Amino acid sequence: MTPLHYALQQGQLEMADELFRFGAELRVKMGTVANVLHFCIKNNDLEGAKLMHKKDKKMIHESNKSGTTAFHHAAMHADLEMLRWLDKKDVNKYAVDDDLYRANALHFIAYNKTPSVESETERRQMVQYLTGSHMDRNKLTGDGQAPIHFALRLRNLVVAEELIKQEVDLTVEYKGLNLLLFCIKENYLDGAKLVFKHKPKQIKARDSQGRNAAHIAAEFADLDMCQWLFMQDEDVFKFYMKTGASPLHTAAKNKKYGVEIVQYLDKLKVPINSGTEFELSPLHFALLNRNLDTARELVKLGAKVDVRILGEKINLIHFCVRHNYLEGAKYVHSLNAELMNELGLKEKTTLHLAAEYADVEMCKWLVRQGVDPLALTSKGKSVMDFASKRCYMDMKIYFKTLNVKKRRGVLSRLFHKH
Repeated sequence: MTPLHYALQQGQLEMADELFRFGAELRVKMGTVANVLHFCIKNNDLEGAKLMHKKDKKMIHESNKSGTTAFHHAAMHADLEMLRWLDKKDVNKYAVDDDLYRANALHFIAYNKTPSVESETERRQMVQYLTGSHMDRNKLTGDGQAPIHFALRLRNLVVAEELIKQEVDLTVEYKGLNLLLFCIKENYLDGAKLVFKHKPKQIKARDSQGRNAAHIAAEFADLDMCQWLFMQDEDVFKFYMKTGASPLHTAAKNKKYGVEIVQYLDKLKVPINSGTEFELSPLHFALLNRNLDTARELVKLGAKVDVRILGEKINLIHFCVRHNYLEGAKYVHSLNAELMNELGLKEKTTLHLAAEYADVEMCKWLVRQGVDPLALTSKGKSVMDFASKRCYMDMKIYFKTLNVKKRRGVLSRLFHKH
């Protein structure tokens, strides 16, 4: 900060005035502020803002490179008195910014949770003032968010409540989510309760992927959200997506809260070994998403380790290898070492699969576990045949140290076959 910024921050207006007379620069850019007037507004310093406005009346109409105006800063950081003063100075209160997807002041007020706004009443009055000024209360940003989305996403319940009182559109959707599903995905329980109070039927909705409230809560939220949902409508936990995925499948993707949620869903009797249309169990989902803690919990609760997909040809170790998940492969191996030796599609060993899909570390581990690096597939392919099609030079070098060669040409394969 410059000496002028320090003086204004400390409320030393006489010193600020003196610094100005000595030629202090007014348009030093600091963070998101374009000039010292914006700096005063961001600090909710009305007297400082008035002083700087007297020095240069153009600053009040300027914006930063993102299009954030003085009025936007006031909505985010100041109070009703500041908004009114700016309004009297003919600032364009309807302006939208360039950076936050063309947001207006009603979007920005959702950020206003600072100590400078001392009471909830003040923020409510600010929302009332803006909506009373015919500002578009349902204005959508470039990516489709209304002011109510900002308030809920930023957990500004006071602003959200007041926007609802001002009759904003509660049927607006964002990326296929109604407002209740939006709150659930954001794991904002107070917001979910608020929306449910006004739009209870939204709990029955599905998003564009076919997930309902329980699927979304299990994947993105915590146990409290899941328990609250069950209290409102226990049937949502009995719903399966068109793919056959249950809430337990989506819970398997939840790295932060997955363990306690799968425990809860198990108590609700959600089938722990149910498969999707592609035969994937919740355990598959956990391993696919590298969610090892939840995978362990699923196994404790009775998830089967000897499940197979693609016509019984891909076991869980094959699955982990194909997705290059070494820790998952080690875990499954610790549960059932025999799976390591099973052949997959086209009689590929786990090492063939690793050469085709994984990295050199997976290959080294498999060899250490005793997988034969010289084994061939039913079509006579070696691990080097698969490795040669990939850009992992370290894998090719490793296989050369094991004296593995590429099986070239049709004749060599025919010779192997006969």
